[in-house]
Amino acid sequence: MESLLLIGIVMFAAFVQVSSGFGNALIAMPFLTGLLGFQVAAPLVTLMGFSLTVVMIIRYRQDFHLHEVGPMIAGSLLGIGTASLLLMSLPTLYDQEQVIERLLGVLILAFIAYDVLIPVLPQLRDGWGYGLGWVGGVLARLYNLGGPPAVMYAHARGWQPHTFKGNLQIYALINGSIVLLARALHGEFTATVLGYYLLALPAVTFGLACGYLLDRYINQTKFRKFILILLFLVGLQLLL
Repeated sequence: MESLLLIGIVMFAAFVQVSSGFGNALIAMPFLTGLLGFQVAAPLVTLMGFSLTVVMIIRYRQDFHLHEVGPMIAGSLLGIGTASLLLMSLPTLYDQEQVIERLLGVLILAFIAYDVLIPVLPQLRDGWGYGLGWVGGVLARLYNLGGPPAVMYAHARGWQPHTFKGNLQIYALINGSIVLLARALHGEFTATVLGYYLLALPAVTFGLACGYLLDRYINQTKFRKFILILLFLVGLQLLL
C-alpha cells in the first residue's frame, strides 16, 4: 500500500510540474512527509525535482534567459549556504518532525494566500531578485520549496508563459544542483532514500509524459484552482 501511494503521489507531482512549470515540491513534500517522514521525504523530493528539471530544461532550452534569473540564482546560493550553516549549528532541527511539519503547513498556506489575495505585484527591480533568491535558497535547502519566491519574482517581472516556465527551469536546475550537493555532503541520501527514488523514478517518468501529452487540453485556470484547494486542505492537516 505504501508503494502504491508513493507512486501515485510522485506521478501526480510530476504532472503538476509539467503543466504549471513548478509545483512538484509543493505537492510531493506534504504528502510524502506524511507517508515516509520528513527525514526521507526531503532528500527524496530533491532527487525527484532534479530529475524532472533536467528533462524540462531540454524542452524549454530556447525559452530561458540566464541574465533574467541571475540575481535569483546568486541570492539562492547564499540562502542555501545560510540554511546549511543553520543545520550544522542546530543538528537536531530535522529531528523535530512535528515542528517541521507545522512550519511546512504554514509555508504552503502562505503561498496559497499570496496566490489568491495578491495576484498582481508591482514591477520589481533586479535587486529584489537577490532577496527573494536568498529566501528561496533557504526554503529549498530546508523544505525543497524554493519555487514560490521565484514565482513571485516572475510575476512581478511580467514574464510571458514560455519565458516563465523556461526561466523557472534554469533557476531550479542550478538551485537544485547545489541543494543536492549540500544534502549529499550532509549524508541525507541513505540507502532507504535511494531505494524509494528508484521505485519512484518510473512514476515520475510516466507523470512527465502525461503532462506533456495533456498540457494543451488542460484548462489552466480550473486546474490551478483545484491544486490550490488541494494544497489548502493539506496545509491545514499539517497544522492540526
